[in-house]
Amino acid sequence: MQLHKITIAFCALCVSAPSWSSGDNDLWILPTAIACLAQYPELSNTRLGTNLINSDKLQQHINKAKAVLASNPWQGRALCDELMPMKRDPQRDDQTYLNNMRDRHLDTLKALTERFPDGWSFSQQPK
Repeated sequence: MQLHKITIAFCALCVSAPSWSSGDNDLWILPTAIACLAQYPELSNTRLGTNLINSDKLQQHINKAKAVLASNPWQGRALCDELMPMKRDPQRDDQTYLNNMRDRHLDTLKALTERFPDGWSFSQQPK
């Protein structure tokens, strides 16, 4: 339940594509996870995937991403495989870990932002 609340909180913060791969800490996670689920539906059984799939509000954005990625696929499998099953580890500095993950996959994140130049508008229905 806590992860679900965190996911919704990220939803409120993720309003523009440029922040996905900038130095804005975790703002890239939710849009990336949505794209991961849209491009690789088999990841819906991961820890993060299950929480996103169960959110009616986010399901709209997953469907929008599916439509966009169907005509312009994204090659983000390595990033998705690392991000989606991630669990909180009390022995690890998660912020540093996430920052390092973002930095390792920066080109992949930039390619994703090119597919969604306007980001996801969380206040509007997808077209």
